Amino acid sequence: MRRYLLYMNYIGTQFHGLQRQTTSLRTIQSTVEEGLSHIVKPKSTSPIIIQASSRTDAGVHAFAATAHVDLTHQHEQFYNMETIVKATNKYFQRKNFHIRITSWLEVSQDFHARYAATSRSYLYRVIVPKEANEKDVPVAELYRAWDIKHSNFDAERVKLGTKLFLGPKDFQTFAAKRCGRYKNVDIVYRRELDYFTLEKGEPLLTEDPASKKFDYWNFKCGSKAFLYNQVRRMVGALVGLGLGKITEKDIQCMLQVPSHHNWISGVNPGPPHGLYLCRVEYNPSELAECIIRKS
Repeated sequence: MRRYLLYMNYIGTQFHGLQRQTTSLRTIQSTVEEGLSHIVKPKSTSPIIIQASSRTDAGVHAFAATAHVDLTHQHEQFYNMETIVKATNKYFQRKNFHIRITSWLEVSQDFHARYAATSRSYLYRVIVPKEANEKDVPVAELYRAWDIKHSNFDAERVKLGTKLFLGPKDFQTFAAKRCGRYKNVDIVYRRELDYFTLEKGEPLLTEDPASKKFDYWNFKCGSKAFLYNQVRRMVGALVGLGLGKITEKDIQCMLQVPSHHNWISGVNPGPPHGLYLCRVEYNPSELAECIIRKS
């Protein structure tokens, strides 16, 4: 059995999250496993199960998600990684699945895509109409950003508000409740952000005349690990701050008195389609020691 680390990107709109569901709903994991099965199944003697480094929600996108998979060749050979990448991506294209594997490495058995990760970074895109009641949203931005529909967005106040989340914090208020098989799992809610900023962004298609009717803002944050829905809830609270729905004191209260019951009603988490997993990083020297073969 050999272990492989793969990097992939995807548009999450057509998927019900990354992790495989007990139902027949299509997910990133089930689709990648399906694609690999079509390529390696004739030579594989083991079930194909990928272990992802992060679990993105339904509708969330990724530029560089990672996962590892164990494959056993019936003749105890290694798989031609370049061939697998090309064939699997061709399968995704033929099926119109918006996933692409970008690289593939053979790694040692002690490497784990999730537990070896040292940091994860996210981008959250928000678009703000320059004039009140503007509804002509650029078509390229549909399901790619959060259209907050209000022009009175105070970006400078939000930039200052991001600082409230820095340093070690208990983010229980900003973590959605787990359900199903995870609802009774003990969760450590204490996290520390490496950074959290709001920066001016750009439209996806500048040629679209409608793009000039909006301002574009990018929330960027990084940490070793995030809680379920944490980024979307932090963004939702800050958008509420920028629109005057809540105050800095409200956010401080949610952080200082952490509880699932302390989330302020009337403030909505950012919708999943505005969120992008940008990078999953590993210690370069430790990863280099684990790499056996590159594609």
